[in-house]
Amino acid sequence: MPEKDFYRRIAPFYDMLLTPLTKKLRGAVVRWIRETQPQYVLDLCCGTGQQLALLPEEMKAFGIDLSPAMLNRAKEVIPGKCVLGDVTLTPFADTSFDVIIS
Repeated sequence: MPEKDFYRRIAPFYDMLLTPLTKKLRGAVVRWIRETQPQYVLDLCCGTGQQLALLPEEMKAFGIDLSPAMLNRAKEVIPGKCVLGDVTLTPFADTSFDVIIS
């Protein structure tokens, strides 16, 4: 039987491996978000929530991801901001967000 959560095994190491590669890009996303000042932001495939954690606290930012293991890590960083779900069938209304990032 195939493993349902592909990221289950790598979730504990994901940020350690990926952060050096994504640090500049995540910084650029934060700068752009601060400049455009959206009220509501959705992070598709938010993983461990590292990008959301960099956004200003007063911003209404949420994430969605298909991996329970990744979301368990995200809950440690940004509790209450991420939901388990398929990004092709989000539980959010079409016009809920000003900006969507991935």
